[in-house]
Formats: sequence, structure tokens, C-alpha cells
Amino acid sequence: MAMAADPLPLETALAALQAALKRGDLAGLDALLDRVAQAAAEGIPADAPTAARLRAQAAQNDMLLAATLRGLRSARRRLADLRAARDGFSTYDAAGNRMEHRSNSDGLWRRF
Repeated sequence: MAMAADPLPLETALAALQAALKRGDLAGLDALLDRVAQAAAEGIPADAPTAARLRAQAAQNDMLLAATLRGLRSARRRLADLRAARDGFSTYDAAGNRMEHRSNSDGLWRRF
């Protein structure tokens, strides 16, 4: 039985990045992205099977990074909505005039 070849540094870096994204470990992303860039700069083998494997890994990581960014943007919007609710809300009357309703207590904010 033939031994499997050791994974390339780029494969290892891409796999570590993928694992961190799936865990939601955002704190280590900068270092992992630097590691991927450094491994890619060291060279990529020219054989087609390896290139296809690396391309598939990179495409998967690209999708995970895009999903992470969507999630972060969503969380920021939700926090902004909660902060706005803490300060009060506005309504419109039949004539289209905006009416501000300010909150004087922190009760609602404390619930969240």
C-alpha cells in the first residue's frame, strides 16, 4: 500500500482557515490569511490534480468568508436596531408627518 504524500503547506493553511471559519473563530483570521498568502507565495505545484484540489479548497474558503461577512453585517444591523429601539421609535400620522417617541427608561434595553 502506497503512503499518501504529505499535504502541501498551502493545503494545510487552507484547511486551517476553513476549520477556523467553520468554528466561527474570527480572532485568528488575520494570522491564518497571512499564512495562506505566505504558503501561496512559496509556490504552487503545476500538476493538474494538485491545482484542482487547491482551487476547490480556495473556492470553499471563499464561500465561507463571504458567509462570515454576511453574518457580521447582519449582526451589526441588529445591534444598530437594538440601539435605535433603546432611544425610542418614530411613527407617521395620516398626513405623513413623522412623530418621534422617545424612551426615557432603560428598561427595554436591559431586557436584551
